[in-house]
Order: sequence, then C-alpha cells, then structure tokens
Amino acid sequence: MIRSEVMPLIPGFAHALAPEGVLILSGLLEADREAIELQLVRSGLAVVEERSEADAGDRWVGYRLRPAA
Repeated sequence: MIRSEVMPLIPGFAHALAPEGVLILSGLLEADREAIELQLVRSGLAVVEERSEADAGDRWVGYRLRPAA
C-alpha cells in the first residue's frame, strides 16, 4: 500500500480499534516510514513491534500497533 492510500485511513483505523485491540499494517515502503509513523502517533496509535525487509531493491516495513496509553 502506498503512503497516499494508507495515510487517510489511519485515523479511522485508530478510531475503530478496541482498547485492547491490535492493528497490523504491512507492505509499506520504508521511504515513507517517517510520515507514516507521525500519522500513527497523531492518531493515537503506539508501535508494539516493527519489522523491515528488503525485496527487489526496495525496503518494506510492517507494524503491530495498539492504542496509545
């Protein structure tokens, strides 16, 4: 998923997430990491786990998220 598609969805994901819920986002370009992480924080989400890997010259990142305390 590209940044322009996922960024507007993050606040809705955060709103729909139960207090003990978990949100998984993956397949995001590492080049977009800073902007996406800023949006996650602004939306009240906390990164519980993060993974990154390379594939075909690109680096990809995935997150396990929970509502921020």
